[in-house]
Amino acid sequence: MAIYNEPAKNIFLQLQDEPLPSNSEDDETYELPLMPAMGVPDDTMLLTVDSSYLHFFIQELPSVLFVDHLFPNALARILSMTLGNPALWHSVLALSSFLADKVVGRPISRMYVHLHHALPLIQSAIKDNAINDTHIVAVFFLAYLNLATGEITSAGRHLDGLQLMLEQRAATADENDPLINAIRRLSIRLDNVRGATGRELAFATHNLAPRISHHEWLARLIEHDRLPAAEWAIAEFELEDLANQMVRLHLRARNLRNSPTHNPAIDEHDLMFRIEVLLNDLRHWKLRPIFMAAEASENVARLASLEGGDLMTPSFLHYSPLVFSNPVYASLLIMYYRLELLGSLIIRPQVGPEPRERVDAAVTLCQTYASFKALREKIPSVMVLPLTLAGFVLGETTHPQGISSSSYRANIRIRMDM
Repeated sequence: MAIYNEPAKNIFLQLQDEPLPSNSEDDETYELPLMPAMGVPDDTMLLTVDSSYLHFFIQELPSVLFVDHLFPNALARILSMTLGNPALWHSVLALSSFLADKVVGRPISRMYVHLHHALPLIQSAIKDNAINDTHIVAVFFLAYLNLATGEITSAGRHLDGLQLMLEQRAATADENDPLINAIRRLSIRLDNVRGATGRELAFATHNLAPRISHHEWLARLIEHDRLPAAEWAIAEFELEDLANQMVRLHLRARNLRNSPTHNPAIDEHDLMFRIEVLLNDLRHWKLRPIFMAAEASENVARLASLEGGDLMTPSFLHYSPLVFSNPVYASLLIMYYRLELLGSLIIRPQVGPEPRERVDAAVTLCQTYASFKALREKIPSVMVLPLTLAGFVLGETTHPQGISSSSYRANIRIRMDM
C-alpha cells in the first residue's frame, strides 16, 4: 500500500479527521449509531471523517439523487450491502467524500484514497467473472462520481460496463430485485445526461422497457405510505425513455449534418418526421390523469395565493410567478421543458432565442425552477441539464440577469456539444 494512504504519515489526511459541519447535531442519527453494530469491511478502518461521509450518504445523497420523494431508505439498504464487500464500501465513500468535501470547500484527497481501493477490486471481480449485485451498485456510484467531476469519458466507460453487467445479471438472476431495478433506472437517467454532452448512449432504446412491471418492483421498495408516489416514478421513467430517444435523434442529426454525404432534401425530411413523432409522444405523455389532477390542484393553490396577496412568491426576473406546491410535479415539468428545448435544437441547431416557442419553453422552465427551488432545501443534480439548455436560449445578451449560464456551465463542467 502506498505511503500516502496511511493517515499517520500524511498530514493532509490527518487534517480531515474532523466532523463535517452540520445543523443536525441534535438528531439522534447524527453520529450514526448503527455503524458500531454493522462494523466495516475487513480491509479498512473506519476513520472519523469516513463516519461523517457515511452520514452524508444516508442523510443528503437521497436529495442529491432526487430519490428522497420515493425511496429515501434505499441508500441505507445499500450501506448494509457494504458488509463484506469492500468494493462497494470504497465506492460509497469515494462519492460521498467528493460531494461532502465540495459542499464545505475542503480538499477532495479522501476521494482518491477510496478510488485507489475501489477500482482494482472491481477490475479484479470483472477479470475473475465474480461480479455480483454489490459491484453493479459500486459501478453506478463511480459513473455518477465521474460525471460529477467532469470525467465524461470515464463515466461513459462505467455506464457501458454497467449496462453489460445488468444484461448479464438479467440472464442469470432474479429480475425482480427492487434495488437493482432502481439502480437500472437511475443509470438510464445518468446515461441521458452523458448523452447530452455529445457521447453515444450506453442503454439501447429497445432495452429500456422493464422485463417486469414497474408497479411490481416499486411496491417492494417504496414504503407503504408512499405507494401513491409510484405513479410519479413511472411517469419519470417514461419521460427518461423519451429522453433516450430524443438524445439519440440529436446525435443522429449532428452526425448527418456533419457528414460529407449529407443530403438535406432527404435527411432533413427524415429528421423532421422523427422529431415531430417524438414531440407528439412528449405532449401525449403530459396528458396522463395524474398530471391533469396535479395541474387542477396547482391552479386552486395559485388562486388562493393571489387572494391572500402573497408578495413573497419566488419569480424569475420580471416574469409573473408560477407557483407550485407539489415539487415532484414541478420537477417533471422542468424535465418536460428540457425535452422541448432539445427538440427545438434538433429542428434548428443554432443556439439562441429563435424560434419564439423556444423562448417560451425556456422562460416557463425557469419560472417553474424558481418555485421548485423554494420548495426544496437542496437542489438535485438532475436540474443541471435543464438549466444548461435554458442558458443556451436565454443567453447573456437577451437575459443578462437570468439563468444564462456561462458561469453555471463552468461550475458543473459539462460541455454541451451542439
